[in-house]
Amino acid sequence: MIEILSKIFGSSVRVKLMRMFLVNKNKQFLFDEITKLLRTKKETLKKELNLLVKTGFIKPNGTGKKKTYELNKNFQYYAQFENLLLSPDESEIGTIKKKISSLGRVKLLVLSGAFTSIDPETDIDILIVGNFSNTRKLEKLISEIEADFGKELRYAHFSLADFRYRMDIYDKLLRNVFEYPHQILIDKINYFK
Repeated sequence: MIEILSKIFGSSVRVKLMRMFLVNKNKQFLFDEITKLLRTKKETLKKELNLLVKTGFIKPNGTGKKKTYELNKNFQYYAQFENLLLSPDESEIGTIKKKISSLGRVKLLVLSGAFTSIDPETDIDILIVGNFSNTRKLEKLISEIEADFGKELRYAHFSLADFRYRMDIYDKLLRNVFEYPHQILIDKINYFK
């Protein structure tokens, strides 16, 4: 979806910015926070922020280094953009699956929380089960997904043995994932069949 919207809107950074503000509709961001979250060049970000301020999509507060930006909830097309930009499409879901699969030995991958229609303040957005030790690579992949999604995501990674133990004791964290809307992208353990 980002590729299509980037063509329509003229910039992938603009689409990511808009999504970031919609996902975090009650939060104000400093310029440096936005740069870090979206992992983009400052010059490009400045240009896109100024454009979104001019259109009224976001509003600035303060001046200088203390200047923050926030979503303008009174923006004329707020609801339409929210519907359009906050629902990850199949290609984005496929990209997430491909990135996480590149870790190797992924036995279960589940999206919940921010990737569903329920309250995004659930405990986990991404659940990964697999026996791999390169946590730095996992953190980097999650960071890339966050940059595309425009929000810090909560994720949990368990070994297969730890996952089975937690399921057997009816762990609250996992219960919150599976009792609410979720999407299973990979299930090589056939736990849910």
